[in-house]
Amino acid sequence: MDNGSKEKKDSPMPVPESVGIAKLHNHFKEKYELDDGEAETLVASSSKSLNEFLTAAESLLKKNGQRICSEELQALLHRGKGLLLVMGQEEWAL
Repeated sequence: MDNGSKEKKDSPMPVPESVGIAKLHNHFKEKYELDDGEAETLVASSSKSLNEFLTAAESLLKKNGQRICSEELQALLHRGKGLLLVMGQEEWAL
């Protein structure tokens, strides 16, 4: 069954499609019944939240040889998964 994902040659996991701004905008309009302006606001907010998540993940992973707290990692991953799900990116959230 082809779900639009592409297989990487070195990975058994499917790689989800890229998320474009137009696709994200349409998702917000349809899922949350928003007008264009409201959807644009959510696109901008999602972009900011995703950037903050990636910055936090990078910071956590660069702890100069310190052990990473599993609770801190779990909370961060849960936050990222929630963000992806709100953005309609179930495949990326897996």
